[in-house]
Amino acid sequence: MERQSRFGPGAELAVISVVALAGFTGRLLWQLGEQPPPSDGKWVPIVGYLLFGVPLLWFWLIRLLRCALSVLAAPRRLTVRAMVCTPTRVGVYSGYLRVHDTDGDVYYQRVVYEPWFLRVGSAPREATVRRCPGLKSMFVVDVPGFGRLWPATAAGRGLNPLFTTLYEFPAVTDRGWTWRWLVPALAGITIIICQLDELGGPVALVAMASLFPALWIWGGGVPPTNPWPAPGEVPRDPWWLQ
Repeated sequence: MERQSRFGPGAELAVISVVALAGFTGRLLWQLGEQPPPSDGKWVPIVGYLLFGVPLLWFWLIRLLRCALSVLAAPRRLTVRAMVCTPTRVGVYSGYLRVHDTDGDVYYQRVVYEPWFLRVGSAPREATVRRCPGLKSMFVVDVPGFGRLWPATAAGRGLNPLFTTLYEFPAVTDRGWTWRWLVPALAGITIIICQLDELGGPVALVAMASLFPALWIWGGGVPPTNPWPAPGEVPRDPWWLQ
């Protein structure tokens, strides 16, 4: 049996993205407090970053805290099924889990993608499920023989999310990256930015660009080199979501 990893590349990247965002945001706020606001319009991308980055940092920190506190919850053996969602217009799709509770309720939850996710397939599996503390349901799931799946969003009750259809897929080989190279890349970008004395517009734009991999990770996105795994024709999003 394959060695089970509880902290895979996807979880590593989720954590380092939050650390990177926290480091740059703190550095930027400190710099703005020490120096007068930049001139010549350089404040525009800085304010844009703060309006965009700080809310993300807040939500992701809460999510990580809830995941960490899940160790206090009693583990439950429940049936789960790996699913994939309807691709977007540009072909991006995400990984989901359906969690079947013992009381008959079914939950769907988008998960942080791990390189072994597509090898699980949609066959029902018994997994160890821990509920994260909080008002809205969210689960950390250990899949025997594979590893741990961290939540990318809170769980919802039902078979499918609103305006989205989940599809079963056979076990296939992952054809994407393991994404481990993004960990030092994100960390390096953060260290370089935090060492700069001048936090002008270009630096803020670089910081914004470094958030795109994090948004992909927290969105549960599957690496783009992986084709749609479900059989049949690739489905389309509703026209109002394209």
